[in-house]
Amino acid sequence: MTGLRNLGYDDLTICYILGPLSGLTPERALTALKDVLRSPRGATLLRLRTRGRRWRRVDRPTALAASAHALETVGTVLDRAALAARVLETEFVPGELPVRLFVNDGMLALALPHSLFDGTGATAVVSLVVEKIGVPGADEIPAVPWAKAPLRAAMKRFGLRGVAGIRSARDTFRSRTAETDTGYQLSETLTIADSLARTRTVSMVLTPESVRTIALTPEKAIDGRRPARPPLSVKTASLVLRCLRESEREPMDFRVVVPVDARRWVAKGFDAEGNFSPSVPMGRLLADDWSATAMAERISAANKSGVPIAWLLATTLIALKSAVRHPLATRRSSPIAPRIPFEIHVSLPTTEVAVSEALMPRVEADTFVGGMPAHRHLPLGVWIEVAPLRDHLHVIVRDETGVFDLDGFDRRLHDMIATTAEAGRRP
Repeated sequence: MTGLRNLGYDDLTICYILGPLSGLTPERALTALKDVLRSPRGATLLRLRTRGRRWRRVDRPTALAASAHALETVGTVLDRAALAARVLETEFVPGELPVRLFVNDGMLALALPHSLFDGTGATAVVSLVVEKIGVPGADEIPAVPWAKAPLRAAMKRFGLRGVAGIRSARDTFRSRTAETDTGYQLSETLTIADSLARTRTVSMVLTPESVRTIALTPEKAIDGRRPARPPLSVKTASLVLRCLRESEREPMDFRVVVPVDARRWVAKGFDAEGNFSPSVPMGRLLADDWSATAMAERISAANKSGVPIAWLLATTLIALKSAVRHPLATRRSSPIAPRIPFEIHVSLPTTEVAVSEALMPRVEADTFVGGMPAHRHLPLGVWIEVAPLRDHLHVIVRDETGVFDLDGFDRRLHDMIATTAEAGRRP
């Protein structure tokens, strides 16, 4: 089932960037990767790309022998957006490990295949590499064991059993998709080349003062109920979405999806191998309320009713059906981008990639600790990530459509934070 779950995901490359890091060298980064491969927690990387574009498990000596090809030194100093674009061009060829490291003027970037890792899995790999850069040497810390049939266990919890469960999951998938469908709103098909030319990436670090302002801004009561208390990440994402809505160059609607880590339904003390974070549609940018209260209620309702598990089941079955009907489709790449609705993916990671103060003495405006994906064969749409960074928050917005004006987005977001706080203090 793990293979089917992974097959159900689009062909994406995950990029993660950290830095600037003190004393980072290519040799130090490569040593850290080798230490990861020698440690039990790094067993997830003991794979090599096959000629059929699959991932074959290998022993530790074979993986270590391939590690020298997993490092690339970028000679020209690149800004963050250019470095991300360079990393997201990564193509894993036969014989390569499922990770590539880039070192560029004190910045460390990693590329990972989404066919093996979801956001949580990628974050775990990045955290381990950073740990080994700070404290070199292999360890014997045991890896968290994989849960046996985690999807089946979660399905049982929500009553998704047998044919009736499959029908229920299918109906959930269809109804959510229909409710949030926006259609293709560009007059011409946006090709990959067009998308690359339009792509803009901005990132910002929200200071502890801004974080406190967001946290202390009260929510409005809805229908006479007690005001909600959404998590800080949701409150921040709400501000980013509303700021993004006001930054549109043309009135286009987007489906808004939130990746939900379904590991919350895995037995305690176990992890789920491969992709276990479905991206569940939560509404439409222009049509729905994106206040923090409304957003939190939408996410909570989906989780309580088991929508993420139904989504995982439905997408797995769709992938299986597609693989049976078109067994060679996953090996082909079409030059034509399909006309599918654009989406805004809102990632709210709860796990911080801890970077020691020895490696990162200060968090400044140009600090970057976060990740983003890019489709290999079609425009993704927009990626938003709100990630904890010590007592700061790191925000990434990557637009592959060119619909949004991201010039000055940092300033506009800070203005919205102040305006929302002032409005919240009014009686």
